[in-house]
Amino acid sequence: MTDLDLTADLDTTLFVEAGAGTGKTKSLVDRIVALVRAGHRMRGIAAITFTEAAASELRDRIGKALAESGYTAAAHDLDEAAISTLHGFAQRILADHPFEAGLPPRVDVLDEIQSTLAFEERWTGFLDGLFHDAANAQVLLRATALNLNFDDQLRQIALIFNDHWDRLPDARIDAPALSLIDVGDVAAYLAKAITMRHHCLADGDKLAAHLDGLAGLPERLLDAADELEVLHVLQSVENFKCSYGKAQNYPGCDVTEIRGALDDADTARTELLTRVRAEILDHLLVAVRAFVLDAADQRKRAGRLEFHDLLVRARDLVRDNAEVRAALARRYSHLLIDEFQDTDPLQIELANAIAGDVPGKLFYVGDGKQSIYRFRRADIELFQEVRDAITEANVRTLSDNYRSVPGIVTWVNQVFTDLLTEPEYQPLGATRTAVKRSAAPVVLVGHEWPKGVNIAAIRDVEADEIADAIGRLQTEHALALKDIAILMPTRTSLPQLELALDNAEVPFRVASASLVWATQEVRDLLSVLRVIDDPTDQLSLVAALRSPAVACSDVDLLTYRQAGGRWHLHAPVPNALAPEHPVVSGMAVLRGLHDDRWWAGISGMVDRVLRELHFFELAVAHNRPRDRWRRLRWVLDQARAFEADGTSSLRQFLA
Repeated sequence: MTDLDLTADLDTTLFVEAGAGTGKTKSLVDRIVALVRAGHRMRGIAAITFTEAAASELRDRIGKALAESGYTAAAHDLDEAAISTLHGFAQRILADHPFEAGLPPRVDVLDEIQSTLAFEERWTGFLDGLFHDAANAQVLLRATALNLNFDDQLRQIALIFNDHWDRLPDARIDAPALSLIDVGDVAAYLAKAITMRHHCLADGDKLAAHLDGLAGLPERLLDAADELEVLHVLQSVENFKCSYGKAQNYPGCDVTEIRGALDDADTARTELLTRVRAEILDHLLVAVRAFVLDAADQRKRAGRLEFHDLLVRARDLVRDNAEVRAALARRYSHLLIDEFQDTDPLQIELANAIAGDVPGKLFYVGDGKQSIYRFRRADIELFQEVRDAITEANVRTLSDNYRSVPGIVTWVNQVFTDLLTEPEYQPLGATRTAVKRSAAPVVLVGHEWPKGVNIAAIRDVEADEIADAIGRLQTEHALALKDIAILMPTRTSLPQLELALDNAEVPFRVASASLVWATQEVRDLLSVLRVIDDPTDQLSLVAALRSPAVACSDVDLLTYRQAGGRWHLHAPVPNALAPEHPVVSGMAVLRGLHDDRWWAGISGMVDRVLRELHFFELAVAHNRPRDRWRRLRWVLDQARAFEADGTSSLRQFLA
């Protein structure tokens, strides 16, 4: 199909299936330029994509395309258009109609860190209330008798409930009254088996030994003081069953009858414990559901919404309020949805409510084969349903790949035709010219190492080989560094890789936030902060002293220890050492910071450590100091975010 197909028919709702590298974003940009050409204003256009980065790139490309097409006024009005993520679009709707949505005039959106901290605080309060509520006493006592360590599992369930709280009101979670615990059948089956023990005439019979171990158990069950003791007894025996016992050792009875009685006892015990555990879980799930729904209501009343709250509250508003729905329908003449394969069902409800049945008002772009966010409620079946609901004549397919060379496209077509059957794989067409290279397209760096080789030495060699390979790519193939990415399964080898790249004078940037925490300068900062928070943390104290920020050598540490010094900020100074000794003076600086920790606040303490221990100045001694500054400032920003959410404990920040 041609670009004209997507830009000429503006009065038709289109569903565009665009394979990887086929220009789906370009098709969306071209559609918007065509809408402006047809006289539509930017403020009436909403373009929704999946991530903040994609929204930012989309905005830039639309602005550039409008300017190049001569639509300067529309380019200047770009800020009036709703070019954002789905959450950003929902937030815009709520900000325009807070009263109708039942929200306060000002609404704050909690980021991931703030949401996590708020949840942890609520969860602690929930557990306290759970254990102090008399209505839950019997449930919790039964759980304790069964050694159920439900705290972590229950927390995980609460997190899942929180991510899908809008579905909880319709979920069938009931907590019937706790049933009586009747162990009559268990005791009877056990007694039957035990009474046949005397038929065994052989010493060392394993079945007889097993029965001896169960002796007295029926009486303990029937004479137990209460049901909690019964549960404890049932839980204490791993298994009633026994497959041992030779028939010739039991001349007076059928050994299979003994085994059968034990099997029946174990089955009755398992069924009883399963029922009791299920009842405990049902009661706790009811409590967790109430906890999650109450928290959602509290966030609504306070105007402090999480990302999922934005979608639910906007959906409810548009669905339930006809006036708001009509206002939005007038406001937005066109809605263009990118990355539709990763859409949340709430997005469909929002878009359909605003667009109504007006032809051409909706424009979908997506690729079912690239759906990877099912854990975020993306549903490929929903993608297919929307596609099927649109007339086949209004479904367009982009299949010409502009990104990859023919060899890659051919291989992908051959492999994925068999692998991807739902939805059916659409082969891609190659448009790029093949590039002739002398070197192999894939190079395996490194080799097998014999057992016993130190892993640190292996990482050093691997890091050096990676740095060397990058150098060859630059010199032999004139590749730009921005075309090279290093993917790591874990951050364990990052320090060695950083050092190797620095030594090879290869500039780089650590992209992942999790990797930022593993960089040397950030680890040094965290060591200092940990010992400021806890003066007894010996490991962090030694790490802080050895860091460039305090600059104690191993010789300094050794002389301090030999003089009788202890690794504690408040330890007395050894008589043999002067106050100017590097370790003594360094510990004095850290001790002063520790004494001031309550007054400085989290961000204040982080800022003070960065300044007083000269972290920024020390970065100049390394390659790419700006990258180190950026990472240190990022940690400071994280501290400010924690503080803004009401967290005042340095220990919580470091956890």
